[in-house]
This record gives sequence, structure tokens and C-alpha cells, in this order.
Amino acid sequence: VTAHGNSINTTASITEATPSPRVPLQLLMHADFSGSFLSMVYFPLQERMSSFGFVVALPLSCAWTPHQCEGGNAYFLEALKLLTFLPGARWWQELIDDTIPIAVAGHSTGGGAALMLAALRDSPNYLKGSTLLDNITNDDRATLARLGAVISYHATDMLMVDKWNPDKTHFTVSETAVMIITGTKD
Repeated sequence: VTAHGNSINTTASITEATPSPRVPLQLLMHADFSGSFLSMVYFPLQERMSSFGFVVALPLSCAWTPHQCEGGNAYFLEALKLLTFLPGARWWQELIDDTIPIAVAGHSTGGGAALMLAALRDSPNYLKGSTLLDNITNDDRATLARLGAVISYHATDMLMVDKWNPDKTHFTVSETAVMIITGTKD
């Protein structure tokens, strides 16, 4: 898959414990510097999540987000392109039930990107005027409509910085279910 000029590699996990041949899709998004070989730190979580009956995709793109994906701003776009691609890919379409809403969970930069996806789904003005919006197709919009919930782990401060959120003014999440996990020393 290619998005925003970058190749998106992914790993996905599904276990024998899944109750049905077709299961919901969940995306697990990494933090800075974790889209490379370091993504293996997320493999146990990915496998655990899949054991509950999900196809859990972990994008391996934006490995060094300060230097790729427009400094992290386009990581949400990489995730969106992957979510749009997987249900229609020949091998994956037999596994993914695209009638069930999609869930996205992210850690740090990935958590910020997950919240950006929710804002893009819920706020028609979010990223209006941004060149990033030019890369979103009608198929991507249909994917966003299927976004059911996001979980953001240690990413809240990032969305208050222009570098990580190119449109703070229109950042609104009003419909998508959101769970934010953070601490006082983030």
C-alpha cells in the first residue's frame, strides 16, 4: 500500500480462537521510532488483542516520524490508507467483517493520529485548507464513516502542539467513542 508517497508495510495477527471466519478490524498504531524493527514491542499486545476475535493490523510505516510522514502530521493518513486497503485486499477480505465498525488504538504519536482520525470523521472542517486533506479519497471517507471507536494512550499533549496537530482550531470529536489514557507526567 502506498500513501502520501510512503510505502506502508503491515503485520497483522489472527489467532485460532476467533469464533467466526470473518472478524472486526482493529488498527494498533505505534509511537515514534516504532514502525521499524522496534514494532516487535507491540507484537504481544497485537496477539492478545487478536485473541478476542479481531484482525489487528500494526502499520510499520512512519518508522522515524520526526523525519517521515511530514514530521508525524501525516501518520493518520498512513493509517487511513491502510484501513481502506485491508478489507478489500484479496487475502484479507476473507477475514475482515467490514459490516462491523473499525476500532483504532494508538500509543503516543499513534494515539494522536487515532484522535486525528476521529476528528476527521466527526468534523467536516478539520484540516480544511490543508494539503493533507487532498490525499483523502471517497473510499477513505467511507472508511472514516465506519470508524467506531478510538483509544489514545499517552498522546493528549501532542494534539496541542502545531507540529503534531496542523488544525487545532477545528479539532473536534463529537460522535466517535473515545477513550484517553494518560498520566500527570506525560
